[in-house]
Amino acid sequence: MAAKRLNKRSTGKSLAVPDESVKLTRLGGVNVAVSLELGRSEITLDEARQLGEKSILAVDKLADEPVEVYVNGKLFGYGKLVMVGDNYGAQLIEVVGTH
Repeated sequence: MAAKRLNKRSTGKSLAVPDESVKLTRLGGVNVAVSLELGRSEITLDEARQLGEKSILAVDKLADEPVEVYVNGKLFGYGKLVMVGDNYGAQLIEVVGTH
């Protein structure tokens, strides 16, 4: 197992802790929530109260702009909307930060 060495304690023995890749491997089977944000809009409370079936809400993104992909509420990357059978999906085009 890959490990990082720590300073010796008073016993003189060195301690080893698993590195990040080993820790994440152990959690690989944990489910995470993935969500796509198509865009945002701001409306007044009066406008919100008037919304009903078949109401259309415009958002601040163009149809061909990338959508934001979130994993457990944190920005993970950007994607392009695609069809997966009868459902929407996203093809990742950029991953941000470390994962």
